[in-house]
Amino acid sequence: MDKPELLIDKPIIMIRISQRDERWGDVTIGMTNVKMKTDGCLITSIAMLRTKFFRADKFPYIRPDEFAKGLTFNMNAELIWSKSDFEKYGMEFVWRQYNYFPSIHDADLKAYCENPDYGVLVQVLTYKGKKHWITLVGRSAKNLWLGWATNDSWDAKRLWKTVGWKGRYVRITGFVVLKKHEVLEKMRSGD
Repeated sequence: MDKPELLIDKPIIMIRISQRDERWGDVTIGMTNVKMKTDGCLITSIAMLRTKFFRADKFPYIRPDEFAKGLTFNMNAELIWSKSDFEKYGMEFVWRQYNYFPSIHDADLKAYCENPDYGVLVQVLTYKGKKHWITLVGRSAKNLWLGWATNDSWDAKRLWKTVGWKGRYVRITGFVVLKKHEVLEKMRSGD
């Protein structure tokens, strides 16, 4: 099957990363005993999204295990958004939505995907009833029924059909918007 064209003006360049990678899969999240390979999907998705904001030839690549130790988590390994310092990684927290309604949110998600200074992490429900985080890439241009294209943190694959009929996941349950923090880029470029 040919890869569908995305419904965005510019291609999104983003390194795909797996939470189960042997380099960080056994690293624990924060001060918990929870390991990246089982519950590091959000951290891995954040690391992927950062590669959209900052080119690897100008900025150091940040591995997911660095986020696992540098952000703030509760004892269940859930990220505490309001207490996490995203600026040290060149990002800003914008918005956390705890539900998803296509008729309300799709236009905003599409706009954030198309803007090179913003990125979206999507929380999905697995067929086993567990919540999982992936990185939003865009929508299919030719076949809108395919829905959202994403990079999956579980196995570092691009999903062209993410949720619903014949999708890997049941549905989207929420999302987060992060923004590129301009101060880091200005410091690195010498402006």
